[in-house]
Amino acid sequence: MRLNYSYKLVIPVLIAVFTVVMVALVYINKLDALLFEAEREAISEARRGMSITRGAMEALLQAGQDEGVASIIALHADSPYLVAMFVFQPDGRIIFSSRTADQNRSWREQGYPLSDSIIRRVQLSRAMELVKSADGESVYGYAPVCGTPGSSALPSLRCNTLFYQISLQSYREVVGQGVWRQFLQEAAGIVLISLALWVVFHFMLTRPTDHLISTLRDFSRGQRGVRTNMSSGGELSRIGQGIDKMLDKIVVDEATLREREEYLRALFESVSEAILTIDKTGVLLKVNYAAELMFGYSAAQMLGKNIELLFPCDDVLGVLRQLLDGAGGGGRQCECRGQKKGGQRIFVEGYFNVIDVTSSPLVVGVVRDVSARRRAEEKLVLAKQVFDHSGEAIMMTDERTRIIDVNPALLSVSGYSRAELIGELPSLMKSGRHNAKFYQAMWQEIEARGCWVGEVWDRRKSGEIYPKKLTINAIKNAAGEVTHYVGIFSDISHQKDVEEKLQLLAYYDPLTQLANRSLFKDRLLREIEVSKRQRTRFALLFIDLDRFKAVNDTLGHNVGDKLLQAVASRIKQCVRESDTVARLGGDEFTVILANVHAEPGVSMVAENIIDSLQDPFDIDGQLVQVGASIGVAIYPDNGADYSTLLKSADAAMYQAKNEGRGRCRFFAGALESGESH
Repeated sequence: MRLNYSYKLVIPVLIAVFTVVMVALVYINKLDALLFEAEREAISEARRGMSITRGAMEALLQAGQDEGVASIIALHADSPYLVAMFVFQPDGRIIFSSRTADQNRSWREQGYPLSDSIIRRVQLSRAMELVKSADGESVYGYAPVCGTPGSSALPSLRCNTLFYQISLQSYREVVGQGVWRQFLQEAAGIVLISLALWVVFHFMLTRPTDHLISTLRDFSRGQRGVRTNMSSGGELSRIGQGIDKMLDKIVVDEATLREREEYLRALFESVSEAILTIDKTGVLLKVNYAAELMFGYSAAQMLGKNIELLFPCDDVLGVLRQLLDGAGGGGRQCECRGQKKGGQRIFVEGYFNVIDVTSSPLVVGVVRDVSARRRAEEKLVLAKQVFDHSGEAIMMTDERTRIIDVNPALLSVSGYSRAELIGELPSLMKSGRHNAKFYQAMWQEIEARGCWVGEVWDRRKSGEIYPKKLTINAIKNAAGEVTHYVGIFSDISHQKDVEEKLQLLAYYDPLTQLANRSLFKDRLLREIEVSKRQRTRFALLFIDLDRFKAVNDTLGHNVGDKLLQAVASRIKQCVRESDTVARLGGDEFTVILANVHAEPGVSMVAENIIDSLQDPFDIDGQLVQVGASIGVAIYPDNGADYSTLLKSADAAMYQAKNEGRGRCRFFAGALESGESH
């Protein structure tokens, strides 16, 4: 059984003394040999003593019992062989010594004969060494004394040194004196005393000490349930109880630390942003799962690599240099370009700061991929440019239809300024041409389909009413709720003007602005349908001017055209607003008199037209006189379709001409060949 506790040193010392006495009695005549053997024994005892003392000191320091170390040294201070015993730190400062004057002073200042090379060798090998002095009078012992985490006296990773100087001369003197003064009777007494002491120390010190050491050894090997359970009283029992409390606290602290580590690890891995820990040379030391997802590398592929793997540009490297140089203090936030596995570039936003938790400063970076945001911002800039430079007017409102934005094209079309429109309702520009039902139907369609397309008349700031082609779209969020409305329109005033001109060309006589043959036919057919459905009658008047050809040939086509325009004006004055007046071509005109009840009323209108046209016309200062012959056909009496009615009226007109012109005749018989015009 190896003795590891300082109090056990008494047993081998007693045995050694007993051995020396016996040897002195046997070899009393061989003093030199005995002295040599005594010196060897002294060195051996010094080695064992240093080993025991070193182990005891480390055990006490593990238990946080710094006072016990001082007690051990004080115990050895009474030894007649001990010249000096002290523990000093790597810088040479003595922290425990058998001499009070040495405390907290350097061993060099005290003049101790220590060797720097041996001290370094002992620290590196962690093994003790014994060296005999050059004069052979002393033995110098060096041993590393290492603390454990939690020791208040010694650092956890570096060892201090125990120095032990024993006087060999004292051993020689003791041996010499023992040879001459102690004889066999004393040896016998010493043996009895040694045995008695061994028994006492075995039961009172050795067994409890072994139990304490065994408990600490098992605990250090991971058996967290072992305890000394010593309750018999005495100092060792109290030490055991203190050790048990210390072990209980260690177990609780370890559990708390594990729980905290698990919490921090889970928090570290659950953060959605990438977290990077970087040393002062730019090497990645730790990354979380979000960093793996962001950059496409596994943690194993990133750890130990330079930060340039993820940030090949100088943006982040410059930030790291500033942080490590301490420029400005505090963290640094930056937007920079990153690179994923495979070379894909991304935009990231990062915050970097220095932490001092180790001997070397570290940089921790929290990085967020903002590529999508950058693309969205670029799209917003593009959309804004399109919005501002669009040739079509654009208006955006909130869900309550309050205007929140307009583009320059709308301001140009409406004549309003931006300040006059923002916050207002679009009804500010209503023309008043559309009734409430129109807008109600429009919003119903927007609610049902999400959009509406149509033509609307609005009013400019100047008061001018203008037509526009309008598209309204409802903008919805992810929940399907309307958040905005966007209206896009274009001014179609020019288009409307063109359409009106085309309509005039298609349906109206360009000279007289009366309905042309195409529009006349359309209205006659429509009047037939209405009269058939309502069982009513209408009259068709066919008017042909008398003596127009002579005027046209004599005075010219210019006068003839102006005469036709004047004739058209007089005919329109003789009929109702709802009646249709048309020019079929040349000097032929027609009138549709809707909803007539009797022929006398028709005759009165026809006579009024004849009388009106017989009055002279002043054409550019010349008096021109013409007349008119009128033929009348009644629906459905004289025809139930377009062709029959027109032929009947035409035939009646020729009958009027044949009877001397300037008169009106109703169709009175069947159509005959040659009567139609």
